[in-house]
Amino acid sequence: MFWVAVVGVLVVPLFAVRSSTEELHFGTNVLLSSAPVSATQIVLGKFFALVLLALIYTFICSIFALILGYFTPIDYGKTAAACLATFLFISSFNAAALFIANLTRVPIIATAAIIGLLLAMVMLYMSGSATASSSELFLYLSNIPHLAGLITGSIDTTHVAYFVLFAILFLMLCIRRLKYGKDG
Repeated sequence: MFWVAVVGVLVVPLFAVRSSTEELHFGTNVLLSSAPVSATQIVLGKFFALVLLALIYTFICSIFALILGYFTPIDYGKTAAACLATFLFISSFNAAALFIANLTRVPIIATAAIIGLLLAMVMLYMSGSATASSSELFLYLSNIPHLAGLITGSIDTTHVAYFVLFAILFLMLCIRRLKYGKDG
């Protein structure tokens, strides 16, 4: 399920790029800003659509584990925890992708920035877990140890809270960008 989460975090946020940067590129964001909805409602609507997409992706990938469970005994608790980890990982990264997608009008730049954020998380994890200079702060800031902690089967509220707070942070930044940004 770790690789399902990694592939999902690379594929699913591209829909955030499609929904946000194309609005800025084609100027249809003016229609949204003139609608009787707030910036918070716009951002949360897009985010929950991406969360639904992440849920569908996680459900489809978990069907493979259930099929495997038909032929061989598996631990359904660990499988459920791994599915929860995958869903939280992708959903929280969708919030970051939505914020990044609202920063630019060019989809390829937004996509590169999203992949750059994912690589920054990997670099935080690698520098935090290096044997010469390990850092607990870098490990905590990276989302990979939180994903790995949940995938092992133990649902720790620290890891769940990390993903929820990560999503809230980027949703608040996105709402602020949409309210007060020069393009929003």
